[in-house]
Order: sequence, then structure tokens, then C-alpha cells
Amino acid sequence: MEANSVGKLNQILRNSISLERINMILDDVSKKVYDDILSLAPEDTGSYKSSIKISEIEHQGDQHSVKVYTDLNSGWKNVPLGCLIEWGTGIVGQETNEFDHGYPYRTTPWVYFNERYNRWVFTRGNKARPHFFPGLYLNEDYFNEKIKEVITHD
Repeated sequence: MEANSVGKLNQILRNSISLERINMILDDVSKKVYDDILSLAPEDTGSYKSSIKISEIEHQGDQHSVKVYTDLNSGWKNVPLGCLIEWGTGIVGQETNEFDHGYPYRTTPWVYFNERYNRWVFTRGNKARPHFFPGLYLNEDYFNEKIKEVITHD
């Protein structure tokens, strides 16, 4: 890299990026992440997919964030449904999950009453169906390109 380029980059980095441009990046990237998450999310009745949302952009000092999330509750110990779907449950979830989340899996089968089917169900758990992690990771390069555009923009 030429000395002139390094000097220009240092000058750009010393000047803050406008809040308007930060909002544009976060808005653009979050919409792309959201679209990818929706395309990967499992669909049964449609209520899960329709629960996935994008939060408002938040600014706290030099920290800026936006969330793509679901607040749909699983009905089990206040665990968000998205976690159970993303990581799976029980023995089957542990065998099929690829993403570290730090929570233990139940390692024995269990029986529960399924109200939807009005019967008792014996299970070893549910397969992991990742969509949030892949939706985010698929867009790392896209996010980096957006940042690069702002930094190198005159």
C-alpha cells in the first residue's frame, strides 16, 4: 500500500462516519440478513416465519446495532422458539447442531403431551434447523463491502 493511501485511510478513520451513513449500512445489511434468515427458516403454519422481525437501529456512544429476531415463545420455560428451532433439542439436536451456543442438551428421551395433535409423544428431540446463524454468516462479506464503501468514499 502506498504511503499516500495509508495517509488517506488514517484521515478517513480519524473523521467519524456520519450517523446517516451508519444507519444506511445497518438498514441495508439487516434487510439482507432478514431475507436470508426467512429463506432458510422452516415453515409449518407460517406463524414462526411471520414472527421474525428487524428491530430499530440503536446507538449507544460508538456502538451501533440492529437485531433480526423472533420474540415467539416456545411455551417451555420461557425459551424463545427460535432457539429450539435453530439449535434443535435433545439427543437429535445435539447430533445435528453445528453452531456453538453454550447450552447443554437433554441426553435422554422424554414423553410430553402435544396439544396440537392431542396425544402423548415420545421423543429423542428435534433436529437443528439453523437459519439465524447461517443468515448472519452468509452476509459477513456483504457487511464488510458496505463498510469498505463508506471508508473509501470521498
